[in-house]
Amino acid sequence: MRVLAALFLVGHGWVHAIYVGQARRLFQVQPGASWPDGSWALSRVWGEPVARWLVAVVFALVAAAFAVALDVAIVVLAVLVRGPSVGG
Repeated sequence: MRVLAALFLVGHGWVHAIYVGQARRLFQVQPGASWPDGSWALSRVWGEPVARWLVAVVFALVAAAFAVALDVAIVVLAVLVRGPSVGG
């Protein structure tokens, strides 16, 4: 079960990395994919270049926060399962 959960979380992180690469135009997920260009929530307000940078930064921050939260969750679960260690 742990392996499946770890694979799911790694895959989730890859999705964030793929969207950062797509937003920065490092590659295209599929031919013709231009996301986030034309985004009604971002592009109309700030324009395409700013929208692409904003999306890339937000997705990278979310991925980093997810990794930190995952690390904290692993520590908390370890304490709950084994109990707090006393004396190292």
